[in-house]
Amino acid sequence: MLDAYSRRGRRWPLLLALLLLLAQPLWAQQTHKKVVLQAFWWDYWNSNYPAGWANYLADLAPRLKSLGIDAVWIPPTAKNKNATSDVGYSPFDHYDLGDKYQKGATGTRVGTKDELLRLVAVLHANGIEVIQDVVLNHADGAGTNSGAGGQDPDPYAMSSNNGYKTFRYACYATPLPEAGETAAEYLLRQGRWTKNYPNFHAHAGHNTTSGDMAAPHFGPDFCYGADDGGSDGYGPSTNSSYNPPQGAGYSRDQARSWLVWLKKQTGVDGFRWDAVKHFSYAAQQDWSYNLKYLAGWANGGEAMFNVGEYVGGGGDLDAYVGNVTGQNGGSEFLMGTFDFGLRDGLYGMVSGNGGFNIGSLPDYQQGRRVAQYGSGSSAVYVHRTVPFVNNHDTFRPRLDADGNYTGWNTGSELAPHIDPFDPRLSAAYAAAFAVDGNPQVFFEDLFNVGGTGKRFSHLPTSAADLPLRDDLVNLIWCHQNLHFKDGAYKVRARQADHLVIERGAKALIGINDSYDTWQETYVDSDFAPNTRLIDYSGANGSYVYVVPQDQRVRINTPPCNGSALGGRRGYSVWAPEGQGSSNVLPARAAATIQEWELADDLGDQNCQSLGQGGRLPDNSTNQRVVGKIYVQSGQPVRYELYPEHGGTGRDLTFGLYDRQGNRLQAATGAGTLTGTYTPTATDWLVLKLRNTSSTYAGQRCYVKATYTAPPTLGAIGAPAANTVAIWTGNDNSADAGSCRNWEGGRQPEAGTDVLIPAGSSYMPTLGSGTLQARSLTVESGATLTLAAGSTLRLTGNLTNHGTVAGSGTVALAGSSLQTLGGALSFANLTIDNAADVQLLAPASVTGTLTLRTGHLLLGDQNLTLAGTATISGADASRYVVTKNDAASGGALVRPAPAGATLLYPVGTSASYTPLTVQNTGNTAPSVPVRVFGGVRQNGTSGAAHAQASAFVDRTWDISPSTALTAALTFQWNAPDENAGFERSRAAVLHYNGNGSWGSYSTTAVSGSGPYTVTATDVSSFSPFSIGTGGAVLPVTLLDFVAQRRGPATVQLRWTTAQEQDNAGFEVEKSGDGRAYRRIGQVAGRGTSTQRQAYSFADEAAPAAAYYRLRQTDFDGKATYSAPQYVAAGPGPELAIHPNPTTGDVRLDGLPATARLQLTLRTAPGRVVLSTPPLASSEASARLSAALRRAAPGLYVLTVLLDGRPQHLKVVKQ
Repeated sequence: MLDAYSRRGRRWPLLLALLLLLAQPLWAQQTHKKVVLQAFWWDYWNSNYPAGWANYLADLAPRLKSLGIDAVWIPPTAKNKNATSDVGYSPFDHYDLGDKYQKGATGTRVGTKDELLRLVAVLHANGIEVIQDVVLNHADGAGTNSGAGGQDPDPYAMSSNNGYKTFRYACYATPLPEAGETAAEYLLRQGRWTKNYPNFHAHAGHNTTSGDMAAPHFGPDFCYGADDGGSDGYGPSTNSSYNPPQGAGYSRDQARSWLVWLKKQTGVDGFRWDAVKHFSYAAQQDWSYNLKYLAGWANGGEAMFNVGEYVGGGGDLDAYVGNVTGQNGGSEFLMGTFDFGLRDGLYGMVSGNGGFNIGSLPDYQQGRRVAQYGSGSSAVYVHRTVPFVNNHDTFRPRLDADGNYTGWNTGSELAPHIDPFDPRLSAAYAAAFAVDGNPQVFFEDLFNVGGTGKRFSHLPTSAADLPLRDDLVNLIWCHQNLHFKDGAYKVRARQADHLVIERGAKALIGINDSYDTWQETYVDSDFAPNTRLIDYSGANGSYVYVVPQDQRVRINTPPCNGSALGGRRGYSVWAPEGQGSSNVLPARAAATIQEWELADDLGDQNCQSLGQGGRLPDNSTNQRVVGKIYVQSGQPVRYELYPEHGGTGRDLTFGLYDRQGNRLQAATGAGTLTGTYTPTATDWLVLKLRNTSSTYAGQRCYVKATYTAPPTLGAIGAPAANTVAIWTGNDNSADAGSCRNWEGGRQPEAGTDVLIPAGSSYMPTLGSGTLQARSLTVESGATLTLAAGSTLRLTGNLTNHGTVAGSGTVALAGSSLQTLGGALSFANLTIDNAADVQLLAPASVTGTLTLRTGHLLLGDQNLTLAGTATISGADASRYVVTKNDAASGGALVRPAPAGATLLYPVGTSASYTPLTVQNTGNTAPSVPVRVFGGVRQNGTSGAAHAQASAFVDRTWDISPSTALTAALTFQWNAPDENAGFERSRAAVLHYNGNGSWGSYSTTAVSGSGPYTVTATDVSSFSPFSIGTGGAVLPVTLLDFVAQRRGPATVQLRWTTAQEQDNAGFEVEKSGDGRAYRRIGQVAGRGTSTQRQAYSFADEAAPAAAYYRLRQTDFDGKATYSAPQYVAAGPGPELAIHPNPTTGDVRLDGLPATARLQLTLRTAPGRVVLSTPPLASSEASARLSAALRRAAPGLYVLTVLLDGRPQHLKVVKQ
């Protein structure tokens, strides 16, 4: 059509008339406005997030932030009559946000309460507000899942909805039974906001079910009284056992309380009210005012998004807004409406196929669009109205199996749909963004889910799976970055095919509904002369329009056929150049505040529920789960606890935990508690609370958390459910088989870890049967009792810092290595794991140690069996493995009463080499036994024995606690024998000390593999081995001593236990312990089984020296003794006592005032200790400490006293 205005001939009278007609304010606005995404469609669903729309939106949030979305409208979140198949508009229990198990599930179609709260926090972390859809016109689904108990037979009740108007709810005090529900049980439920038939139309005070405010269109219709045409409805049910009294205003009061609770619990920012035409204006005013100004810390304030769904024309909408405003003498423009009037015009434009007079579009708008607070320069303007193109009620497509559009369910549409594939969709949205209000974008308009074949299977994070409509992306960008709503709303041109709207000096928006014809119009503007304007839609390319002195602007707008640059359809956006970068992102603060109320008429303890809530119990320290929050690593969490009876001195303990039950932070005190915690991981935190003492009465409590969630989630991989079974005792019993005694109802099972925390008034008892679990942790102060005949069967690890009591059995039955740690005391212990079980701490068994499969690895820990204990099942494939280390390792310890014969089923990981001890004496010592591979010269230390090849390659370390005389039977296997061992001459050999081994009278070898020998009348204990009798040691040196006998004389003495082919000894001397020379020779006794003594005197020995023996055989083979050191003489002669020593020593022969300097070296010369000058007591202490740490062997101590060195030998045992 031709331009109605020309640049050269302004039609001022016409323009003025238009402005007066539209009555648009000309302010320079300081505004509150939002671009709102309706983030769901009617039957929203995604198979990647089944019954988990909250998780879907949480993963979508970063994309919404990048688009510039200010607020997200989420579906109703209260439990519906069908928990997960209903989409939110059939509310059953308003206080069930997906945490109670009722109506067939715990969660809703949105998800669980934990997931809902996380969604709110994630959107906030992205700077996006959350608009909660609420339904207060009706309720639905009275009765159990089958309807039992929901029908009230009163005639008023039966007048509509077949009388199903008795609503009773699960709660912590009255959860659903674990198996089945009945009418009788339903009618005893005590959940908050019970509803009876008088709360609905019809009732005695308002006996009608007709008219907008009384018709039961969607379920029993609430009667809030006042201005709905009758009196308020309240009164008892005729069929319910639980019937709390109701008074005047009951339903309105309950709804108000719920709304404030909802805002505090969820932390949402605003509200969309469903079907407001169908309930009281006064109730709407009441609730809106309370949410804005009387919700305490959660007040929404004057700018809170607060919009009702009222279907009608512009005048109807204005009347509704006026009626809400004027109740009770009110004057505040509290709430707006969705502009169904404008939407009628938009539908006419789209469906008119170019025949609609688009210039008339502004006439369709409602008039009451913006609320003003204050005046002048301090005026604040809050956009109340919501222009929209589609929503879930106007958009009901028919779909094929892949979710693509095949037609329309027009009979289900509240108003006719606008097809998102229609070429005029962009023009409709351009108008919605240009006019006053908070433009609402419908999910299926912004995202293409009707033509991709992935409606139900797409990933929200994938631009390929979930593509955007670029025109709408551009319009959102223009609205936000060009600041539409900061400029006054002015209609600049109203032509049949071209509507031009200016947002005062911010942007000019051209809208063209012609399919194939560009529209060009010159309009007045507020842009200053010489302003350079470009089209930010991109349709006009790089064209720049310079505003002339008369401020007339050429608006050139493309048609709707997509032929313009970038495929733009039906709109242009003209604004000053230089604004091409995205400089506006959603601006809401990132932190979230949410508050939980712990009360018995809230929450639930059914085992399929979240198990949250409940007041603190009387006289009990049982812990309540407050709730869960999902937190960003490094971002502080502030918590506040407000007890109902804060001034009564009742200490409470509040804690933050991870999902494994580990306490991360705790606070204890009476009254208000506050604190801050900074998480080190991005994950769930669990809030828990309990009485500190079981002497306190219970009470309700309120817990508030301020925290920041991560902006990017990956919700599929971040479930809220506990990963372990955590004991609570909240069923008020010790029954480990009751699911209500476990947090969230999660009981132990074969694949589940288990935690028994301290603090519960009831600790678990397994009375009978088998309790299966993966790993078990018992905290310090906690107790797990296993009654006789019961079995705890673990496939993972056991860590006990508390007590495992009772006479039951702990069975380790995993398929990979299991560990036992902490305090380990068992009545009966079963090892049934082919991959073995490892001790990490000392353990004891008082009943039966059953070795069924695999090994028990002791490592460095002792396993002690009581005198009453027995061992069952040991053989070559299942036994106790001791550490294969000569110097250290745990032992199997058993008491050995006189006359007892005890099996020690021990071995290394290589083979089973058990020991049998028969106590033939009259003492009753405790006898530890361990075995390790190899034979050492010094029993458990030193190098391998020189004749190791003549041994079985095993050493048994046996160390009775007191004197013992016993017969010892050793068992070994052929592969354990070294190459030089002669089985027919096998003898039990015992380490005698000082490097020598002796033999015991030994029985002949028994068996054909494995083999055994027995030594009798054994009364001296330390390491034992099996060697070739009579041929094991050429010379067994018992001792070698060097002592000064005069100023220049040193006497050497040595003794042998046995000799074979001993030619003799060469005596060697050294001044520094390194270079030796021969100073004498002593003949040997050849072969002898008797003790032999030798001596040699060095009479040229005034200085300090080292001495050693070189023993030679007849065949020329030689071995050396350990060196002996003798100090110089004469002079003050120092001595060290005791020597040999296990570590603690003293230095004798020193003046009282002496200060001495110590150097302790190994025989090869490595320095072990070096000190500055010290007093004698300090020097002895430092020396003792060094020797305690030192390995067994010979050491040389150099004492520097008054500048004179003296050398002493020290033998560490």
